Amino acid sequence: MPDCMLSQSPLQREFPKKAKLEFFTDVEGNWDYFSALVQRSSVLHWKCCRDATLSLTENSYFVFGGDATDKGPGDLRITRALVLLQQEHPDRVFLLAGNRDVNKLRLLAELSDDEMPDQDPIPYIDAHGWEGRKQQFAEYLESKRLKRSPMTALEWIAVKTLGCPFVLQNRRTELQLLGRPDDDEALRRSFVELVDPAGKEPWTLLYLRACHVMVVVGDCLFLHGALRSRGLLLLPAEDCRDGQLEKQPPALRLREGTSLDTWISELQSWKDRQLRLFEAFPRFQRLDGGERWRGAQPLMMP
Repeated sequence: MPDCMLSQSPLQREFPKKAKLEFFTDVEGNWDYFSALVQRSSVLHWKCCRDATLSLTENSYFVFGGDATDKGPGDLRITRALVLLQQEHPDRVFLLAGNRDVNKLRLLAELSDDEMPDQDPIPYIDAHGWEGRKQQFAEYLESKRLKRSPMTALEWIAVKTLGCPFVLQNRRTELQLLGRPDDDEALRRSFVELVDPAGKEPWTLLYLRACHVMVVVGDCLFLHGALRSRGLLLLPAEDCRDGQLEKQPPALRLREGTSLDTWISELQSWKDRQLRLFEAFPRFQRLDGGERWRGAQPLMMP
């Protein structure tokens, strides 16, 4: 890190002698992979494998690097296990925010009963994809010979905007394994309830409440993805323009010489403010100028 940007405050945190630290990341719903990691771990053990609860050994620390869900039939169990472990050991278990965790906040608004992707579409999600122009909802329906419905809307969102083409099949499999209803409506509701502030088991929302943007443990800095020099000391804007890519409010760069501790604290405060906005305004609101808005758009958007 360039000396001119960050002050030279020490990164070292008090770390007990002979303590162990383990790091998992990007299990992305793969239950078998997650279970294999736990089996090989020297700090994690199954407290009860049947209900997927974990225990942490004494004098040990655990960091999960984010992206708990999306590509396997373990989303519900993995997220629940991580949240319960962090709640039991808040000073020794650290969860990080991954893009596949925060983007699930979108689903509470976008899967509302009166929402469809071709009705008042969100500009960013509608226009941009990983492979150039995104296939629109109507085009997707035609190519797959599907009917316009809440379930095909969820399918399009998953395949074309979240990058997880098998998530519906995987979620249905997991619901069956858990002995829960797996009809189309139950499947759709399972995505909404994970982030619903009024839900009975909003495990993804609980994960996001507990998670960090960056965290220092011992002499190691942990975050999801990478830290580039051009991003040093930046704080994201407090809001964005309906998720559009262009003409966004600028990020705030903190003063040169700001300590790493201060920057991390500011990022965490930004995340917490965004999450409070989401919980207050999780569904679309119509603004005076006709534009639609929902809380935490800067946090949930790619």
